[in-house]
Amino acid sequence: MVFFWKKDTSKEILSRLSRISSKVKRLDDPSEKEAEIFALIRFILDNINTVKKEIIARSIEEKSKATIDVKFDKNIDKLADNEIMMLRKLELDMKEFEALARESEEWEELAYLLKQEAEEIKAREKIHEDTINSYQKTTLDARMKTLSYSPSNLKTSDRVPWKNVIKVARELGGRAEKAQGAHQCKIWFPNASRPITLSEDVSSGVLAGKFRNQLGFLSKHKIPTRHQLKKAFSSGGLKAA
Repeated sequence: MVFFWKKDTSKEILSRLSRISSKVKRLDDPSEKEAEIFALIRFILDNINTVKKEIIARSIEEKSKATIDVKFDKNIDKLADNEIMMLRKLELDMKEFEALARESEEWEELAYLLKQEAEEIKAREKIHEDTINSYQKTTLDARMKTLSYSPSNLKTSDRVPWKNVIKVARELGGRAEKAQGAHQCKIWFPNASRPITLSEDVSSGVLAGKFRNQLGFLSKHKIPTRHQLKKAFSSGGLKAA
């Protein structure tokens, strides 16, 4: 699984680095081996700035997740900064490989060294993924500890289970209470002056709009869109969406 190296150019570089050794081995003509190696090195050097932008974009995407507490944003920035430092190292390595390739004809050995760059990236990416997952788990564990009512089989007018809606509310820091009458359940968010009431004649789209109106206690960049909330209601949680 890739994390920062997930977008188009980054993903392509990682894929090409991973495949270069086997690809060069399959070639019989030394000039083709040489051309393959130089092409990859040049592609990486020409796209270093693009990869840097993609790493920054990925960090912004992760920080926007409502399921990761804002207190972890600085940690995510630090992870991205460290990966950009490693990108600078990759650039220097590629320049060294390019100079070495001009003096050597050990194409398969060079290809193997290039592949090792991919292995180093993948190892870091695994650490990044595990770290971000731990931030998400810590956030959700704390929020889901709050006692909350959950009706078993009631649904919205568009057939979304109430339990899904309530789970999303809890993932965002809210809680549900049992109510009387037509509105059999109400959801409270921090700092809200009134609850959001659930009834079987209310659609998930209407609820998504009401949720957004009461999520001002979250940092602005953490508030899900109406579409994201509807998707989370349908799939059974923000994390699942």
